[in-house]
Amino acid sequence: MESIQIRGSSGGFSLVELLVGVVIGGLLVGLAVPAVQGALEKGKQSKDLSNLCQIGQGVLLFTGDNNGCLPPSSCKAETQEDLEVTWIYSLRTYLGQNYDDLRLSPSDPFRETRRKFKNTSYLINDEVDEGGSLCRSQRIENSSRRVLLFLASDSKNPRGQEDHIHGAYLRSWSRLLGEIKPDAYRGKRSDRTLGSSPYLFTDGHVEMVSANRIKQLADAGTNIAKQAF
Repeated sequence: MESIQIRGSSGGFSLVELLVGVVIGGLLVGLAVPAVQGALEKGKQSKDLSNLCQIGQGVLLFTGDNNGCLPPSSCKAETQEDLEVTWIYSLRTYLGQNYDDLRLSPSDPFRETRRKFKNTSYLINDEVDEGGSLCRSQRIENSSRRVLLFLASDSKNPRGQEDHIHGAYLRSWSRLLGEIKPDAYRGKRSDRTLGSSPYLFTDGHVEMVSANRIKQLADAGTNIAKQAF
């Protein structure tokens, strides 16, 4: 049988060398995949933060044109008229041509369904603006630590117009997970106390908060819809 080794004048490789090369290549791919996944997640995270920053600017512009009042929330919009009073629709003029992208989170697995049904991946805190009656001209205490927008839980109906959180559900970790998504960025890890999510605060700034921090607050009885943290 002719030998596979064809070194020397042919400049070829032995079978052992080829196998070593395959193994090394596999190891490099194994190292590269997590790095690529991490970069993709970082990109989505940056997009989420940018979305919320621009929505925050839209809110400020809206309040400036409406005697300091925040855009209203709606319990459920079933008609076009209902839709036009939801907070995200109220900002359409201020968010411009990117409106359809800004209202959808890149981490939302149902973003295209929400796009179709004119929904949003972000939920407004109606405990800050209960019934649309609270205006920014009225002082919101600890505005830099009061959340205005949360990332919606994947369990929220993507076909229904659910544009706000239900504050009473944020009193415990288990119920909170059905309302908001504190662990949007945790990679492939299954532990929901890991990772973090972006939040827009009522003073207009945006930051990432760890899921573990949110759990600690919920376990301590702190309702992050009603209280500063």
